[in-house]
Amino acid sequence: MNKLSFAADSIVDLMPNDEVWIGNIPYVAKKFARGGMGFVVLLRRDDTRLPHPLGFTHGVDVAIKAFLPSDGDPTIRQLFQRELTVWAGLNHPTIVSLNEILRTKNDGLVAAMDRAVGSLEDLLVVHRMLSRDDAVFILNDVIQGLAYAASSHKIFHLDIKPANILYGHLLSRGMKHKGHPIQQYRWMVSDWGLASVKEAALAAAINNPSLGHQFQTFNQFGTEGYMAPERYAKGIRSSVASDVFSLGVILFRMLTGTPPFSQTELSVVDQVISHNYLSTAKKRLTEARIPRPIAETTLQMIDPVASNRFQDYEALRLRLLKCARSSESIFSRLFKI
Repeated sequence: MNKLSFAADSIVDLMPNDEVWIGNIPYVAKKFARGGMGFVVLLRRDDTRLPHPLGFTHGVDVAIKAFLPSDGDPTIRQLFQRELTVWAGLNHPTIVSLNEILRTKNDGLVAAMDRAVGSLEDLLVVHRMLSRDDAVFILNDVIQGLAYAASSHKIFHLDIKPANILYGHLLSRGMKHKGHPIQQYRWMVSDWGLASVKEAALAAAINNPSLGHQFQTFNQFGTEGYMAPERYAKGIRSSVASDVFSLGVILFRMLTGTPPFSQTELSVVDQVISHNYLSTAKKRLTEARIPRPIAETTLQMIDPVASNRFQDYEALRLRLLKCARSSESIFSRLFKI
């Protein structure tokens, strides 16, 4: 296990252009980001100080993820270590890779990963809406990563949202879709801090008796607006359908430019619990003139009743691909426009 070393007392005290070392490889701190319990430092390798060519575990740009210290509360550190344990076992092209776990002097363990170009949230802030083809292209990648986690390790993400969908360079796509703002990239799932683990051996490995019961499954934790209705009910287990709901909200936002919630006296949580959001969703899909196949699929994904949603990721993925094809005009399909 390599060491992450720097002059500052803590990773949160780093400043731009501070010197950082991963093992014996020099880097420079460039950018910083905070979110939830995490703190991310973006590093650039300083090749001018390398004495000779070396083999590298990481690329030129590295993202370091650490937990945010919270007044000495050990819970945050324990939750972060839980995330690292879950994340370390996930190896899939559309899941952000944990390249290495590093030791630090005062911050415990931190995660090193390849730096992403950006997130879906970043993209939607700029473009607001995406084409049906691009929306399905993104979800096609994301669904494959979630399907792998669910089928191979019985892990449900439980915090799928645009900020947790990152995109990065992929040579083959860059060559095939050169310059395309969406399809030249690979879209990947990140941030497994709230993941629910159903596989017995892994669940036992990450179980920490010092953490309360609410921190063992995370069924009732998440991001408002992306949590399925059943996530707010005590005693109901999360499932594939819970993450499908989140994907449906994301798809709805990509297609229409807004989440499926209205500006009323009801909060977003109340709209979800009461199922009030569904009528708003139907109205907006109609107003946006979303073709029936993908509109109906989106509504099924955000159905208030979990059993009415897709229970199988592959079935959902194939349905979305079919919707994208059926949305093309006859003219464009004939002449490949």
